[in-house]
Amino acid sequence: MFDSATDALSRPSALGRRSAFQLLLVVGLTLTASLLFDVYADWVRQGDPLWTTVLENLVPILLALALPYVGWRLLQSPSGAPYLPDVAKYALVGSLGLGLLAGLVVGVQVLQEEIKPAVIVLQLTTVGGIAGLCVGYSTAQLKEATRDAQDDRNRLENLLDGLPVPVVHGRVEGETLNILAANAAFERAFGHDPEESIVENLYDLIRPGGIQRGAERINHQALDEGIAEAEVQCETLDGQREFQLRVAQALDSGASETYSVYMDITERKRREERLQTLYARLQLALDVSDTGTFDWEIQAGEVIWDETSERLFGYEPGGFPGTFAAWAQHVHPDDLPGAWEDIEQAIENQEKYKTEFRVQIPGGQQRWIEAQGVVEYDDRGEPIRMLGIHTDITE
Repeated sequence: MFDSATDALSRPSALGRRSAFQLLLVVGLTLTASLLFDVYADWVRQGDPLWTTVLENLVPILLALALPYVGWRLLQSPSGAPYLPDVAKYALVGSLGLGLLAGLVVGVQVLQEEIKPAVIVLQLTTVGGIAGLCVGYSTAQLKEATRDAQDDRNRLENLLDGLPVPVVHGRVEGETLNILAANAAFERAFGHDPEESIVENLYDLIRPGGIQRGAERINHQALDEGIAEAEVQCETLDGQREFQLRVAQALDSGASETYSVYMDITERKRREERLQTLYARLQLALDVSDTGTFDWEIQAGEVIWDETSERLFGYEPGGFPGTFAAWAQHVHPDDLPGAWEDIEQAIENQEKYKTEFRVQIPGGQQRWIEAQGVVEYDDRGEPIRMLGIHTDITE
């Protein structure tokens, strides 16, 4: 059975979206208020010009206000709202982390009698919040993409597990195909537990020794062309059976991995062999009895003869024009009305067609022909086709 690995990054955050926005709002407004207080302190208490103090803190103030603004935009966006918990979490972590780092730096500066340590702490804390916000957004996107990929993989594995035919996910390594996963039908057909067969060479498990070697090339063909097919023999719980093997490159798993689908065609091949045997016997019987076949498309007026029918009517092989009129031209004029009446009666009464007539052969010879056939009808009862035989009964 296919593995359904769970990724730790796909776990949803415990922080709600609205709570995340409120967290960003508190952090952003707190930083903004602190920066404005610093502006006020420089302007009122120290007498610095207002424009210089505002300019000095303008970028940090805008960055601080960006925190709640971005949170609000994400909260209003259906596509961005899922990212909000991670964005807020990383923004808070970034602010605190960079703030602590800045505090450490400032502590060193204080010992060195540097001035305005609070400004440095606030500005770096704000920058940390923005940095954390960006990291959180990117992380949330990555987690969502990972979840989507895992969901797609799970859907694919569930689909493959439900298929009635064996499917194997493998990695091509040289002339071997190492099993990565297989569906339940693989075990039912070949008798090998998919979990116990992981990293085993597929060919060693299901291919009979010394039979149709070289099927390994189909995997390399699939890697080169995207897909490949072949008929192979495999060892199953029921003995050796014929399979239609279809191999496709696993596009989402790297260039060296493939999916192999095994469609059991054993019964179809046996039916084909039986049909070929029956056809050979039928053809022998037709040849011995000097019998040819015909296929008349009634609506289209097209007639198909085999070579024996052509010979019986005096045509060279391939010389029959394929029309009903060409048949009528070779029927003796005295026999044509009766033959045509038998055709009409068979069609009208839905009976088996049977008649006898003379055929005029080039050179002045005549031959007696017995014609038999059956008529096919559509759903409305309209005749569409007649299949039959011509037999030489001259003797």
